[in-house]
Amino acid sequence: MSLFDPNTTEERVQQLANDGWWNGSGQPIPPLPDLETRHLEDELLKIGLKVIGSADRASGWDDAYAAFVNAFLRTGATLTEPLLHVDIPNMLFNFSLRNGWFPHLTILKESEPGHLLAPKRIPITEFVTTGPIFHEVHNKRQQLGWFRDRIRLAVHLWTVKANKVLSESDTSDAVPPQNAPSQVSEKPQRTHWLQKELNLRGWSTLTLYENLGPDRKTSEAYINGKRIRKQSLKKIVDALNSEIPPDASKIDINNLPH
Repeated sequence: MSLFDPNTTEERVQQLANDGWWNGSGQPIPPLPDLETRHLEDELLKIGLKVIGSADRASGWDDAYAAFVNAFLRTGATLTEPLLHVDIPNMLFNFSLRNGWFPHLTILKESEPGHLLAPKRIPITEFVTTGPIFHEVHNKRQQLGWFRDRIRLAVHLWTVKANKVLSESDTSDAVPPQNAPSQVSEKPQRTHWLQKELNLRGWSTLTLYENLGPDRKTSEAYINGKRIRKQSLKKIVDALNSEIPPDASKIDINNLPH
């Protein structure tokens, strides 16, 4: 049962909230490099212009949710249900409240600024209602419902994608029937060699670019299996070789996996 399940009753929403939904899932948050975190914040500020400029401030929320998800994906993080259903919504709630996205909520001045990736929601005592802008939104339960509805579709879509990836991963690990032709050697590695190298360094494709690698779109396309020019590949290798982790060795461009 989830706050974002369309079959969840309002009574169950209240129970989930009271049971600590706003306190975070309790699971470790995948780390983001500082440059990736700054990029995420810049992206959210741009999306905020869309939110604030939309009618009833109802547009752009799915883009903001996706910005968090994609930031974690770029670092190779696994999209778990607690991350998608609890922690990212809390992060988005905090950021949007602090930046004035809500038409019916405002944060108190004495509220302490928090980290962008903090999974615990701002305490209920640190924000207040405003209005009358939305007459139908006048208590905490209705405010929770309004916010939940803004990102419900995005949460559903990303949950489906995450479950599909997990399902494909499980299938790839399965033993084929005895009489079936083996296709293991023909399948690409589940984790691209470049993604593994980025993970070793705690880098994202943005960090790679900052170290004189190619632009992010080129690196991300390469990770997704597309061919890139030899010049771009050399930039990737040179950037990675500029910072070699203690337990790794220098990368030879002539010995890269196909």
